Amino acid sequence: VAALDAGRDDARAARAIAGRRRRAHARPTRWGETAVPIVRIEMLPGRSLAQKRELVRVITDAVCNIAHTRPEQTHVLFTEHSVEDWAWDGKLYVDQDDEDEDDADD
Repeated sequence: VAALDAGRDDARAARAIAGRRRRAHARPTRWGETAVPIVRIEMLPGRSLAQKRELVRVITDAVCNIAHTRPEQTHVLFTEHSVEDWAWDGKLYVDQDDEDEDDADD
């Protein structure tokens, strides 16, 4: 019987440790919010690796200073879209120059 109780205690302890590990990534701040900001940057391709590194450094510093988080908690994700996948003002990016050419003809 003692061996069964010890086994249950071990299983309970293992579950408790696993639960703490899962929660360690999203510790609440003193205001009760999760301190894992994710900054998503969507842009057209063409920025160099050096430019992306600079963006990550500056954005991470700003988020940490303003949101009171740590750099290891701050995630920055880049998504690059081709000019065929980007649009505004009802036109694809690749078609934006067409209007400029039409205006030049007038």
